Amino acid sequence: LKFDGKPGLLIDFHGQGHEKNTTEIGYLIKKAQLNSGKLASSELGIKSLVSRKKAKLNDFIFGKESLGALFESAGYRAVPSPRQPSPGTDLYYRGGYTTQVHGSRDGGVVDAIQLEIPGEIRIDGGAGLRTQFSTSLASILERYFSTNYEKLLFY
Repeated sequence: LKFDGKPGLLIDFHGQGHEKNTTEIGYLIKKAQLNSGKLASSELGIKSLVSRKKAKLNDFIFGKESLGALFESAGYRAVPSPRQPSPGTDLYYRGGYTTQVHGSRDGGVVDAIQLEIPGEIRIDGGAGLRTQFSTSLASILERYFSTNYEKLLFY
């Protein structure tokens, strides 16, 4: 890969078996901070995006144009999202090594988000649901990227 200095987005895909059929979106924000709504001092894997867009942090985490909102509008439950801005008592992965080290938490213009895809989609739903979800996920990520980074060009 060659870095061109433009803002970018790294998505770290994982799977989880928390049995809630919900994709967990890890921006590095701790569960307790999401639950309290006090996000100002949070670690953040999309720090560059929030700074560049000069918008409210809440808009990117669980607002109507957030990644969680895009999952929900495609028919897949997500946390954080407008429907569920915090995990409450549910288990929740906030993002790990890749998001911490390669995202914009400590500077730079490449953001990182960890997606924890539920077992109900990855395993229980079979090949048909995996294919349907994969197609939807590609559209969700294309829309998120085109909105927040730059328009994708397909040749």
